[in-house]
Amino acid sequence: MNKIGVVGAVIGIIGVVFGIWEHYEKAKYQNDLDELLREHNTPHILVEKALTKQWLGDNEPYLTIFLKNRSNEIAKNLKVQFLNLQGKVQKFTPSKAVPNFSISVGENKSLLWPFAPISEIKHIILFSNNQEPSLVGFGFRPLNPFDSKDNIIVSKFHVVRSLPIGIIECSYSSILGAKLEKVFPLFVYISDINS
Repeated sequence: MNKIGVVGAVIGIIGVVFGIWEHYEKAKYQNDLDELLREHNTPHILVEKALTKQWLGDNEPYLTIFLKNRSNEIAKNLKVQFLNLQGKVQKFTPSKAVPNFSISVGENKSLLWPFAPISEIKHIILFSNNQEPSLVGFGFRPLNPFDSKDNIIVSKFHVVRSLPIGIIECSYSSILGAKLEKVFPLFVYISDINS
């Protein structure tokens, strides 16, 4: 092989190596760009409150959850379901106030969602507690009797305690099609009468 052939082969090999390296760098840059887009286009749904509320068209008050999208991107196709303490999906009588189609939560927007009739929540508590509960409220953590924020003793004859009753699961998607899911433990605060 002559010198020109060797130089040509070396230049060819260098060209192939440079082409592979350039392709790798472009792919790496594209992956970094895709990751940045996903990170900045991901909605962040939180369940911030749980309260009892009467809704127009419903025969009884509903456990209502306050959802907040804490991002600058829309959360599409929102679905909310309840998992009982055994991890199984539990269906509740739907509120007439909730539409029967896909719901989206806009960027930095909030939404009240009538989640479950209070009578059906009481049935869950009765099943796990073997007594008719006197509901005081709902929350996403157990009460701490040593924390002044949790000091909700009704009177010297009533003590408020918390019971876990399940998990609220929120699933939704981003505008880029990413499927997201968040879970929130649900506690009920009940009053027991001391004898």
